[in-house]
Amino acid sequence: MQKVCPVKPVEEAFIPALALLQQRGIVIMGLTHRQPSLVDSTLRQVTSLGLNFLDSAPVKTTFSVPSKTPTMYIQGILFTGEFNKKGEIFVLFLLIINKQPKKIVFIDDKRSHVEEVEMALMGQGIEYIGVHYTAIEHVEKVYSPEIAEFQYKFLTKILSNDGALLLMQHGLE
Repeated sequence: MQKVCPVKPVEEAFIPALALLQQRGIVIMGLTHRQPSLVDSTLRQVTSLGLNFLDSAPVKTTFSVPSKTPTMYIQGILFTGEFNKKGEIFVLFLLIINKQPKKIVFIDDKRSHVEEVEMALMGQGIEYIGVHYTAIEHVEKVYSPEIAEFQYKFLTKILSNDGALLLMQHGLE
């Protein structure tokens, strides 16, 4: 589904806020648990939002970080894979690129990831601000198992939730 579904930000102001920070010279990069096999889909999704991490990335090259399972840093996004710890991979990443930031602000929708990165950065001499981003918990849910199952029947075509619901209500199977 990653390859075909469009994405949108949870909060409309989030992307412009990141772009403004980039314009001010703040280094912003992505750090995701997504597998490197999802690089193309992820880059397409990020681009569709009007965001380009490469504009402010700490390095412009592409490389892997040694780990138990595959990782990849590409176009300003570090793909840690779901079985590696974000914090551990990020610390290794900093060692590889030979950078020692004064401060890191890390935003994630999972508290455990915020705490994990904090633990990994302890003793590194880097000021850390962790933000548990909870906006997703306060918006109307768009996922419906029934609608998703119905949409799956039309996998070769993108079918909006509203379109699927309308067809379902009129008895189309």
